[in-house]
Amino acid sequence: MRIIKSFYSYAWSVAAIVIVTMLCALLYASVQFVMRSNADDPQVQMAEDAAHRLERGEEPLSIVGKENIDATKSLAPFLSIFDKEGMLRASSGLRDQSIGTPPAGVFEYAKIHKEHRLTWQPKSDLRIAIVLRHVDGSHEGFVLAGRSLREVELRIDRVTGLIFIGWLLSIGAIGGYVWFEKRKGIKMQIESD
Repeated sequence: MRIIKSFYSYAWSVAAIVIVTMLCALLYASVQFVMRSNADDPQVQMAEDAAHRLERGEEPLSIVGKENIDATKSLAPFLSIFDKEGMLRASSGLRDQSIGTPPAGVFEYAKIHKEHRLTWQPKSDLRIAIVLRHVDGSHEGFVLAGRSLREVELRIDRVTGLIFIGWLLSIGAIGGYVWFEKRKGIKMQIESD
């Protein structure tokens, strides 16, 4: 009887550990998805507005403006306009030649699907949330709106740490319960002998 009770106690603890781990993983995935998706919000609007302006015939330089945003140092969103071959025509944030331009496949995907939202890492210390829209008409090409993910990724790291602490505390509580039950069983066995 004692062996069966011990087996159920351990089976319960393993099941509890699996459930807690799955819930923490689900919580992490949900938070990461929401935070990363929200990082695209201003770029979606910026890319759509710039694409409509290009379709109406406005010149790329007048759309991106004269501002020069250094994406490695600023969290401000920026706009870039590319021709139909993916060559940069105007930009408020990709003027630094060391950053470069997104790979050709990104442009191909946007041309087929009209829009492409992704994380682009042009340098080891720079990750950018970009929205790339294909534009038809006299100014056929692409509009890219982007901004650094630096602050978003710091927040995701903080939440990850909190979820990990919660997971450790939960595993510790389960381990404490198993230890208590085992000790209680040993104490009952000693008293019965």
